[in-house]
Amino acid sequence: QTELDAFKTSIATARINLNTALTNIVSAQQSVVSQKNTNQTSINTAQIALTTAQGALATAQDKLTLELAPPRQSDIDLYTAQVKQAQANLNQVRNQIAQKSLAAPIDGIITDVAFQKGEMASLTQIAISMNSLSDFEVKSDIAESDIAKIKLADPVQITFDAFGENEKWQGKVIKIDPAQTVVAGVVYYQVTIGLSGTDSRIKSGMTANLEIETERHVGVLIIPLRVVGENKTVKIMENGQIKEKQIETGIKNDQGEVEIISGLKEGETIAISK
Repeated sequence: QTELDAFKTSIATARINLNTALTNIVSAQQSVVSQKNTNQTSINTAQIALTTAQGALATAQDKLTLELAPPRQSDIDLYTAQVKQAQANLNQVRNQIAQKSLAAPIDGIITDVAFQKGEMASLTQIAISMNSLSDFEVKSDIAESDIAKIKLADPVQITFDAFGENEKWQGKVIKIDPAQTVVAGVVYYQVTIGLSGTDSRIKSGMTANLEIETERHVGVLIIPLRVVGENKTVKIMENGQIKEKQIETGIKNDQGEVEIISGLKEGETIAISK
């Protein structure tokens, strides 16, 4: 009986050991499967990372190639056309803005507005009048016979009827109109005089008198223009007798005197008829 019990115990122990071994085998198999899954996940993750890195490298290489490559003529033409179109659009907007406003060419004060909103404007009527805040200008019509003597920057002495002859202003010729103006059949050319400095007393529309200095000779011999006879001759007293001398004259001034270039000497006595 004792041997039988021992044998039964041995069988039970063997069964336990077998079950334990089977359990270990199953556990090991499960571990292998789990590790295999983990390894596959890691492989998949690494593969995705590799693919992403390869894509980034390819993109970077494409960008580098594009940066290093010279511009294509088609791209240049396209961008040039876009710039021109943008400039044209800008100019159009500027023109539209300009057409909606009136801009004065100089600084000044508006003195009169001839039309009100909604009224019909006339081409022959001045719409807006203004006085300049800068230097005034004087416009004068010069006869055809004198215009050739006048040139730009000629000095001008100016008086105004409002202030009398004793108050004088200085100016200079700043513009000579190339187109003629015909008044009563006579040809004139408009000359613009710029005043030097400002004076608040001067008003737009005042009448001005001009003395334009077209030429200046200093230290020359002059005689009264009225003593010059026909063919530019002058009568002089020489040894108690009147003699006639041929002379050559130069410029005239506004005091009725003329320059003597040759034919007379300083100190000679001129015979004047009473």
